[in-house]
Amino acid sequence: MTLRLKILIGSLLFFIVSVLLLCIFIVLPIFFPNAEERAKRKTAENFSKYDYTVVSECGKEYKFEHYIVSDFFYADLNNDGYKEIYVNASYGSGFVSFLIMGYDFKYECYFELHERFTREIEVEGETVLIGGRNLEFREVKGRLYVFDMNSEIYYTPELDYENNTFILKEVS
Repeated sequence: MTLRLKILIGSLLFFIVSVLLLCIFIVLPIFFPNAEERAKRKTAENFSKYDYTVVSECGKEYKFEHYIVSDFFYADLNNDGYKEIYVNASYGSGFVSFLIMGYDFKYECYFELHERFTREIEVEGETVLIGGRNLEFREVKGRLYVFDMNSEIYYTPELDYENNTFILKEVS
């Protein structure tokens, strides 16, 4: 074997090994990320789209759209033996409002409670609407409560199926 042939074979082997290493360490992780990387990407996609699809224990899906969702909770507030999904969310620019939402997969019913511009005050003879309570779900010792961030009061939430909202009872 001549020297030129040895150099050509060596160069070809080096090129093949380089391409394989490039594929293994750079290209494959892009197309086949591990579970942690997929979760990060999914979260980033969700935050950019403001759409969150949640799945119940029985496999049913519901999509919360057009809100920035910060927390998810599964709880059985209506005591029917099936967990519903509850979320803390916010919306708005400049004046940001917080709201709580829920979805009962069994009865296919949506709930929400927010109080954006719910207080009236008089300013120089004119009625002005200002923001209401800023509510969020908080889990305390395995139980789900609603917390008013303005007054720092905890409430026990109950589902109001007729009005698709929550009834809040102050915790004493």
